[in-house]
Amino acid sequence: MKHALHKSMTTALAVTIVPFASALVMFPTPAHAIPAFARQTGQACDMCHVGGFGPQLTSYGRELKLNGYTWGNVKNRLKEFSAMIYGGMSHYSKDLPAAMQTTHYGANNNWAVDQISLFYAGKIVDNMGLFSQATYSGTGDSYSWDNTDIRYVKDTMLAGKPLVVGVDVNNNPSVQDLWQTAPAWTFPWATTALAPSVGTSPYIGGMAQTTGGLGLYGMWDDSIYA
Repeated sequence: MKHALHKSMTTALAVTIVPFASALVMFPTPAHAIPAFARQTGQACDMCHVGGFGPQLTSYGRELKLNGYTWGNVKNRLKEFSAMIYGGMSHYSKDLPAAMQTTHYGANNNWAVDQISLFYAGKIVDNMGLFSQATYSGTGDSYSWDNTDIRYVKDTMLAGKPLVVGVDVNNNPSVQDLWQTAPAWTFPWATTALAPSVGTSPYIGGMAQTTGGLGLYGMWDDSIYA
């Protein structure tokens, strides 16, 4: 059977939740559509992310995550909120049969808002920070508590070398990975539920948001991680 060719045009738009919108109208300022971590650290997005748009991390991004998302200063808790929306149009070389169609959508040429997410991320106190995400699925018409990673860290010394030790609480068995190579962060990073897809995936990937995890970790001399 010849597989339908899926062409998906997905546009991702990252926006910042900005308080006092009326004041911004009266006193306009340059647009700052940057995530919470960029505001906290004062760094551009490409300092932490390869290409400036995640999820793949640079060495600086891995260190920020290792240290519990605590680098930088937080002067306004509202600025730790960010939002994201993405959607697109899905076209196939031939119409999908009824059994493969998503509820409330047609057999072809569907426009959809795939996902709307609200993030709260950054330093909570000096040694504790988090990354958290709540998501609305436009195609499934459902809400969920998405990837969440809460960390408590301490810096110390071992054998004259720096040691970072931490405790991690999360709701996805691979969300804590520093190298973003586990299922929580692997390609494809943005997909649409309207397109036919392979029905298999690693078992651990199916545990996202259905489990809770508690772990210990450490990095010694920026070279040994466990």
